[in-house]
Amino acid sequence: MKVLYDYQTFQFQTFGGISRYFVELMRLLESNHKLDINLPRIYSKNSYIKQLHLPKGNVLRAVEYKDFFPNSEFKGKWSLFCLLEKWGVLTDGKSYNQVSSAERIKLQDFDIFHPTYYETYFLEHIGSKPFVLTVHDMIHEALCESVPTFNVPLIQQKKELIERCSKIIAVSESTKQAIIKMYNTEADKIRVVHHGNSMNPADGLTVTMKLPQKYVLYVGRRDFYKNFDCLIRSLAPLLKKDKDFYLICAGGAPLKDNEVKQLKTFDVENKVLYYDIDDNRLVQLYSHAQAFIFPSLYEGFGIPILEAFACGCPVLLNDIAVFHEVAEDAAIYFKADNEESTREAVLNIINDDQLKCRLKKDGGRRLACFSWEKTAESTYEVYKEL
Repeated sequence: MKVLYDYQTFQFQTFGGISRYFVELMRLLESNHKLDINLPRIYSKNSYIKQLHLPKGNVLRAVEYKDFFPNSEFKGKWSLFCLLEKWGVLTDGKSYNQVSSAERIKLQDFDIFHPTYYETYFLEHIGSKPFVLTVHDMIHEALCESVPTFNVPLIQQKKELIERCSKIIAVSESTKQAIIKMYNTEADKIRVVHHGNSMNPADGLTVTMKLPQKYVLYVGRRDFYKNFDCLIRSLAPLLKKDKDFYLICAGGAPLKDNEVKQLKTFDVENKVLYYDIDDNRLVQLYSHAQAFIFPSLYEGFGIPILEAFACGCPVLLNDIAVFHEVAEDAAIYFKADNEESTREAVLNIINDDQLKCRLKKDGGRRLACFSWEKTAESTYEVYKEL
């Protein structure tokens, strides 16, 4: 079976759950199920593609990722590349990465196509070949009423692909139900395939980081639906009262001016620390944290929950359905829109060693329910049906 993927997530993500998912999927489908996997050559700064190590002769060895100005590093380098891509300067008026994928699709030398995001460029080239669409979340659709300009083109493209694809992979039951509700999609067109975990505690053993003795950890981007501003309001009294207690933000770009302004308003600008990360540093941050806290209003799955479980880090989650689906009773839940509820959850973790031990044990048990091998196996079954 020949499966073709495309460039999309690898162009806009250096790190992130979507690109990690596709790299793990491609690696395991090739190694465990002997599928003929192909990804057309692309310009990419994605960390996971660069870390792929596969046996000699493996089909994925043909993946050619390129850097832009490979011998030069300067601020705005990747923004310049994306701008040139948008203007078509690199390939006679068209996107280099998109052209590369489109040309491979036109050859029709594949059995199944699996796009890595929601661009619709391939529809005019795919003919009668089946394609599988992974829907990672329904955040844009869920929030478009409160934020009318929230990426309307993406919503329209995604809707078209949901209607035209051969099969949908939803990363959670919550996402599946949202697709059915919002687009009236037939339930039997959707297969729920959970994510796995890539975090290995052994990876952090050689990393030395100077960290506070007592902190809770926030991981990833801080877009408005991530509810970071509410988290700051909730934790500010604790951060001010306890001189040894900190909030660490890992990844997701340095704190923005408006975030720094908010921290200054609450007089906690020195108690909220930002760390740039790779997987090894992230292991260290999880492993030494009092807890990992996830206050998002909406998620499709929540890979950081599994990462925290893997590193023996207690987990605090906003009380939403998808988090219960992933963590079940291996986490403490709080109402993220309620400052007192959030503070109480954090204080319970900090002050109760028995609770921490119980959550670490339960997290390890719950983690065993998820793996990328299971993800690949279930995806393979979807491909076989087509």
